[in-house]
Amino acid sequence: MNRNTFNQLMKFFKTKEDLKRFINTPLNELYVYHFSFGMWIRNNVLKRKIDSIKIYEEFGVSIDDLSNDIIHNFYMTLKAIDGTNNNMVYCNEQNNYNNEGDFIMRRKDREQSIDFAYEVVSKCEYATLSMVDLNGNPYSIPITIANDDKFLYFHSAKVGTKTDILRQNPRVCVVCVNNVLCIPSNFTTMFESAIVKGTAIEVTDDSQKIDALRLICERYASSNMHNFKDAIKRSLSVTAIWKISIDEITAKAKK
Repeated sequence: MNRNTFNQLMKFFKTKEDLKRFINTPLNELYVYHFSFGMWIRNNVLKRKIDSIKIYEEFGVSIDDLSNDIIHNFYMTLKAIDGTNNNMVYCNEQNNYNNEGDFIMRRKDREQSIDFAYEVVSKCEYATLSMVDLNGNPYSIPITIANDDKFLYFHSAKVGTKTDILRQNPRVCVVCVNNVLCIPSNFTTMFESAIVKGTAIEVTDDSQKIDALRLICERYASSNMHNFKDAIKRSLSVTAIWKISIDEITAKAKK
């Protein structure tokens, strides 16, 4: 959750006591806020994001579901910081955000271009997908990816922990690392890395699934593409494909 969204949600609470009451609400009783706070979110936050809402609705996610997810994520964010501190701030003064709430990299000397970031994404051996379950617990898993200019793609089984989480809370972060070189004599490591933040969307159209699988296989099994059609016939029906919107991408390197 970026700082701009966080500050928007803070406006709902008129006093510090109201905020403390929200933070101290047990997770299993958070539903009491789904009408008052949820209605406020729908009227003051989500109505400005109509295009994004339409995408979710195509997958059966209603605006009520979205407002409930926002309440939950906001609640867990507050739990992760000092929610009862009288000097409530977003994490701390060392965090780097601009006035629009976008992240600004602290180590400017290591910051790389967007083109560099896409290159890392395109060349990394694997990536790490991170998400948060409905209990607020972090969950990460390595995945093999392919990408175009707008999306990352990965495949998985149709059932499992990862799938369950993504269907309930599709906001994710993907970390890609490339060209890692340890330098023991200097107690340091050279590296290239990229971070992508976005929303995971399950691909259900067979032709789009095949296109995504082709990108993945061309990257990891280019020498065996002559058997691609046979593999599709055997496995397409039992394979899930997800695409992740590239809402934000950053890169850094130590060379």
